[in-house]
Amino acid sequence: MFNKTDSADKRFILNDKQEGITGGLRVLTDSHTGVQYLVVRENTGVAITPLLNADGKPLVAGAEDRT
Repeated sequence: MFNKTDSADKRFILNDKQEGITGGLRVLTDSHTGVQYLVVRENTGVAITPLLNADGKPLVAGAEDRT
């Protein structure tokens, strides 16, 4: 799942990131399902949650966001 050399084998794709002094935010897309996740890192803690659309369902990326 991680540390694969072929990009076609990568399960998670980094779409966006914002880094700060003590942490940062990242948006990842699951290349198998298209579901997007928000990863928050602050000091020594990390949290991950699916992004939701206006209906409260998981946000699914289009095909262009999965490559």
